[in-house]
Amino acid sequence: MPDGKIASPRSELVELGVAVPGDGAPDEMIVLDTLAGVSYVYDESGQSIELELPNSSRLARDLDGGAGGEVVNAESGTGVVLNYTAYASAGYDIPDVRAASDGGSLSLDARAFSRFGTLRQTGIIGTTTFSDFTALRLDTTWTYSDQNSMRSYHLGDIVSGGLNWTRPIRLGGAQVRRNFDLRPDLLTMPLPLIEGSAEVPSTLKVFIGGVQAYSSDVQPGPFRIDSLPVYTRSGTARVVLTDATGREIETEQEFYSSPDLLKQHLYDFSIEAGVVRRDFGNESFGYDDSPVGLASLRYGINDIVTGEAHVEASSSLIDVGVGALVSGGPLGLFSAAVAGSLHEGDAGVFIHAGWEGQFGNFGATVATSRTFGDFNDLAAVTERPSGGKKFEGGVPRALDQVSLNYS
Repeated sequence: MPDGKIASPRSELVELGVAVPGDGAPDEMIVLDTLAGVSYVYDESGQSIELELPNSSRLARDLDGGAGGEVVNAESGTGVVLNYTAYASAGYDIPDVRAASDGGSLSLDARAFSRFGTLRQTGIIGTTTFSDFTALRLDTTWTYSDQNSMRSYHLGDIVSGGLNWTRPIRLGGAQVRRNFDLRPDLLTMPLPLIEGSAEVPSTLKVFIGGVQAYSSDVQPGPFRIDSLPVYTRSGTARVVLTDATGREIETEQEFYSSPDLLKQHLYDFSIEAGVVRRDFGNESFGYDDSPVGLASLRYGINDIVTGEAHVEASSSLIDVGVGALVSGGPLGLFSAAVAGSLHEGDAGVFIHAGWEGQFGNFGATVATSRTFGDFNDLAAVTERPSGGKKFEGGVPRALDQVSLNYS
């Protein structure tokens, strides 16, 4: 440079592993004297520069923890499958020395599949002491799945998707939803990020629950390991660095991971439209007349926060809600949601909050929900008591849940 100072393009410094502040263009010239902690020696005869920099000025080297796997392309076939479950019961009258049948039933699950999708039919046939032979249709559904887009399409009898704080309903109609099961290699939840720094070339090992989860050789400088496979929601990762002399440096990092969280920029959704299914299990073709629609969305804002949204609508109802899941690290997972509804002029509000955590072998989940005003959802406004029995399907005004587990 004219003033005798030495500069280098930002892109070249990044390739060398130098942490350059700011977000300039790759060809931006960076004066070496402006880099904190960086010293250099210029060899004029050899036209080379030797850089010396502390770990704080180095870019962390990303290491792959090895979770996930290779993409396996699904192959379609053609065929027919019939699953069945048979049940029968009988009684014996000792005084009359006479046996009598109490009835029996046969549950059927038939599927025909090809590259065009899968057609599934379920039903029950049988008799009891209170009724003659009956045949009851349960579900008739066509399903097509696209592995590339990770979407499944359903047409026929469906169950709506939803979130932890919403209520699903049965419909006759269409559904399109995200299906992560089509990509078992894909990691949908954020996994622990292990960070550290090596002063000299070393062997890095990571232990989780006393079991080695990762091993690799590392060069001097900071490093971070993502996609580290873990098999518990919470725990402690023990990081061991061993240099050429056998000297070991150990550090520990606590973590908490939850499958309810989504990785950054990953999203999950479900959209349904149709008519409400009524008296499922009692009638073969019990459907409402008025169309309804539902949609749910989950989005990984970052690896700590997952946003949620849900909407339900019919000719007389609109119900909209938003929520969030927030990782508290070793403190567990926190959740909150709020929704509002308007049904035939009556408005109401729904509030939900929850927490889950695991400490060693003990786990706990706490959740609470409250409604204010006249809050409704589709499950409430489409209920219909049957058989003359009183049935209340409205949203509970207050619901508190606590669960404990040991594993």
